[in-house]
Amino acid sequence: MANEYLKAIAKTIKHSPSSYNNQAQRIVLLLGTDHEKLWEIADETAKKNLPEEVYGYLGPKLAGFRASYGTILFFDDAATMKPYKEKHPGMPFDQWNTHSQGMLQIHTWDALELEGLGANVQHFDFLPGFAQVVKDNWKLSEDWNLHAQMVFGKPTGGPGPKSFDDIDGKRLLIFGDKR
Repeated sequence: MANEYLKAIAKTIKHSPSSYNNQAQRIVLLLGTDHEKLWEIADETAKKNLPEEVYGYLGPKLAGFRASYGTILFFDDAATMKPYKEKHPGMPFDQWNTHSQGMLQIHTWDALELEGLGANVQHFDFLPGFAQVVKDNWKLSEDWNLHAQMVFGKPTGGPGPKSFDDIDGKRLLIFGDKR
């Protein structure tokens, strides 16, 4: 897997839309020992903050994430958002930024998948202190807010079984002309 190509995939950030074209989204690509360090941080933080039975379930997952090829961290920059919020008070920039994050993440996931790689999105920023340790370790701006961690690498198997609710009438509603 060529790291130069992975850096190019991370540039999906250039073409993912943002409200008012604010471009507040940030990506950090972690490979090699930096990728492994992230999952050591997650493991230590989980051990410290989660009940033993929850960590017992999560621990093997963390080991699997660490064994992956790399991780992409998704942030937004609050300093970039600040002038937009000041100029347009009352506008839902935080909500729109969440939409921009989702689009960036799915664009990145799709780019990885098109190259035959597997990916999954994690949210370990729910653990107290995790995001701060990440920012401190890689000397990232205090204005950056961590949203997600996308683990990727060569797939070792397909997705597990999944049940689906009925779409028609429950998850998908259609009104108007049904041509």
